[in-house]
Order: sequence, then structure tokens, then C-alpha cells
Amino acid sequence: MKTVLLVALLVLYCSASDKKGVGCDAGCSANTLTQMRAGWWYNWGAQPHFSSQVQFIPMIFSINKIGDLPNYSVHLLGFNEANLEGLSVDQAAAVWPQLVAKAGTIASPSQSGNPSYDGSWLLNFINHPSRPKVNYIAVHSYGAHSGQSFIDSITKIHDKFQKPLWITEFAPQDNADSSSNPFPQSQVNEYIDVVIPWLEKTDFVHRYAWHSASRGTSALWDASGQPTETGRRYASKG
Repeated sequence: MKTVLLVALLVLYCSASDKKGVGCDAGCSANTLTQMRAGWWYNWGAQPHFSSQVQFIPMIFSINKIGDLPNYSVHLLGFNEANLEGLSVDQAAAVWPQLVAKAGTIASPSQSGNPSYDGSWLLNFINHPSRPKVNYIAVHSYGAHSGQSFIDSITKIHDKFQKPLWITEFAPQDNADSSSNPFPQSQVNEYIDVVIPWLEKTDFVHRYAWHSASRGTSALWDASGQPTETGRRYASKG
């Protein structure tokens, strides 16, 4: 009986989804990645801040961090929410070849908000005369508070850009500290139950990573680093 239970636990924690990731900041550790059954992780920086067997994907957070570029990365994440960093499309396009030269594949800069509207920062970047190389569109999504509205929003982004997506931040939350979230645990659970299976089966979604708030109903782990109810739910899907 003990042997059967051990095998079941090993299957649960070792069969991580290649798609499922975690944005790892304060309170996150190698153990967190195992608990979340993550197939990859990032930390908004170019270097990992702890050792893990789980794949780390570097990010060049802003134009000021280009000096942190690794010599080579199989995958590289571009600038984070460039439209909020005061980075113009022309400035981003001018330095983009430096990132491309160090990456096997590269995800676009992300922008705050849905980028599918005409004239968005990201659409202007993709359509820049220099035609910057982009293998994937990086997406942040917080505005969709139900599973179906999230799916509709992500589908609209794909329809607009016609490229595979890396959804590097998403959650039903309205700020980094979700203790004031208007979304009860039951709503977050339902969101996870709808969204994660859809992400796993949708071909144009290549990677996704939940954004864990510092606390509240969208936090994956608590102050001691242990999984919250949301974290356990996220781990159980995908």
C-alpha cells in the first residue's frame, strides 16, 4: 500500500506540464516549482536566483537591462510591459536585434492591457518598418475575471497577431496584493478549472505562467512558502 501511494505521488509531482509555468519572485523556491508541477519558470530577470531542474527562461526586463543578456538562450522573453516603461516603439526596435542575436526563439515585449486593438504599442512594434523578429507574442491578462472571458480575450489576441502565445502573467486579480480582490475563492477555483485545461489543449498557446499575488485569492503560496488553496488548485490542473 505504501509503495502504491509513493508511486502515485511521484506521478503527480513528476508529470509536470511543459506549458505550465510560474513567475517566481519573493517566497518562491525550487520546492515551489515542484509543488506547482511547473515545467518552466522565470523571475523577470536574466539569471535564476536559485538552482532548479525546472527550465529557467530569462527575460530582459527593460532596455536598461540589455547588458545582462546571456551568451545564448534557447528561449528569451523580451521587455516587460514596455508601454509602461516609457519605451518608444522606435527605441525598442532599434535595440531588438541585440536580443535576437542571443536567442534561439524570442517572445515579443509584453504590454500592459490587451494589445489586440488597432494602434496598440505591441501592434506598432510588430509592424515597425524594421520588422523585428518575434517567434511568440507575450501576453499579460488581468482584466478577464471569468474563465470564458479570459478565453475570449486570449483568442482575440491570437486572431489579431496570428502568432503563438506565451501568456507570462495572468490571474483574476486587480492589483499585486490581491487581499482586496473582489474575487472570492470559489470564483478563482472556477476560473482555474475552466482556463487551465483550455490552455493545455490549445495549440496556439505555447507557454503560460500564473501571476501569484503577494497575498489574497490569486496567491499561489503563502508567506511561509506553502501552497494556498489557489496554488493547490493550479498544481492539480495541466
